[in-house]
Amino acid sequence: MAKPFGGKRPQDLRHTLRRFMDYLGRHKIMLGVVGLLAAVSALAALLGTYMIRPIVNGVLENGSAAYLAGVVALTAGIYAVGALSTLGYTQLMVRAAQKILQDIRRDLFAHLQTLPLHYFDTNRKGDLMSLFTNDVDTISDALNNSFAVVIQTFIQVAGTLLLLFILNWRLSLLVVVGYIAMFWYINYSTQRSRAYYARQQASLGELDAYMEDARQLLLPDMEEMNTQFIMSDETYGSAVLMTRMTARECDIYLLPKDLFQTYAQQGVFVALEETMPDLVSELESRGISLSRGWRTDSDTGEKHLFGIPCADLPYLDTFLYPTADSYYACIFRANGNEENVQAFFDYFIRDMLNVPPAEAAEEAAS
Repeated sequence: MAKPFGGKRPQDLRHTLRRFMDYLGRHKIMLGVVGLLAAVSALAALLGTYMIRPIVNGVLENGSAAYLAGVVALTAGIYAVGALSTLGYTQLMVRAAQKILQDIRRDLFAHLQTLPLHYFDTNRKGDLMSLFTNDVDTISDALNNSFAVVIQTFIQVAGTLLLLFILNWRLSLLVVVGYIAMFWYINYSTQRSRAYYARQQASLGELDAYMEDARQLLLPDMEEMNTQFIMSDETYGSAVLMTRMTARECDIYLLPKDLFQTYAQQGVFVALEETMPDLVSELESRGISLSRGWRTDSDTGEKHLFGIPCADLPYLDTFLYPTADSYYACIFRANGNEENVQAFFDYFIRDMLNVPPAEAAEEAAS
């Protein structure tokens, strides 16, 4: 029987970190520039804040318009440098992260080619797919969100404490106590997040495995069925979704409420009440409320059922951790395989209602 991946801590953490640092080292020049720009951005924010003092003191002491204009211009210049640095490191970090991910995916694929057939028999396909998508995307989020932020945070914390001690050491002691409490909470939150992350990755692997097994059961002659599941807390969820849609990489999407509302209004999803009336009638006859899935197309002004709310699909709760309440299942309009995609979508929704898979497959095939 195929076994799931547990998303556990690596057995040899030092080796894993060395491998990861090796990937970073391949792009050390670009990452070095990112670090430098992040440091400049953090210092500019500190200096810009500190410049408020000479501006106020200058106005109160001499009120010279020329002095005030000079100090304000200097402060504006500092903030401009900080803004340009932020723009620069943000763009470079995205490029560096994508290059690193390309290296990881290439090496991962090459490694899979060397594994024996027994490995693929004892591990679920969905988990293997999840390695290339969900797990690698998590590394991308970590790079984009953490690398520059760690540098900036260190400089800002150290710089802020230094400025506070220069201005008033007594008040600075209160800030130090606040920092200690903040770091304690961050550590506490991190410990709890590890369990959440492990369950989240396991759920994504199970969902990928279910999708692939269901596709093979329903459409064995179809080469692929592309689905995309975007977490509600995914930082770059909107960018990922836009990229997938532009490239027409996916046919079926499971989206959080905010992304569904945004793109449904643009009319990029299939109107389910027109293309799949039998499924809609079945859901309504079971008392499933579809009102939240109706949205108005901003181009035509017409209202359509663009998505199925997942809140009333009990079986889906086993996959969408921590909750399915805010997710919607929808079909991308520009897919090139409408008949098969709709058949699979029909099977998927019915199966999430706990309809026996064999019965759902017969209904979809007919």
